[in-house]
Amino acid sequence: MDTEARWVKKGGKSVFGYKQHTVVDDDGLVMAVETTAANRHDSQPMLALLDKAGIEPGCRFHADKAYGSQKHCEALKARGIKNGIQDKAVRNKPLTV
Repeated sequence: MDTEARWVKKGGKSVFGYKQHTVVDDDGLVMAVETTAANRHDSQPMLALLDKAGIEPGCRFHADKAYGSQKHCEALKARGIKNGIQDKAVRNKPLTV
């Protein structure tokens, strides 16, 4: 039995294994990959991926709303990387167009 894999419930189904997180460039070329246990939150490896990918200051980093947090916004700003993370609505404050 794999001692590092973990269980996670996704869509009502229990799944045992890992997640793969990938950074690609504009052409779809893989720049960095990080593998985590399935129960680890999707946003956790973002900073490690940024370091592995060697993203230059001035570039824009796009990611889905799971990566949206104050910590990540500050980390991007400190590295001089433009924030392209999707916004997410908060309770009682829907997103506006």
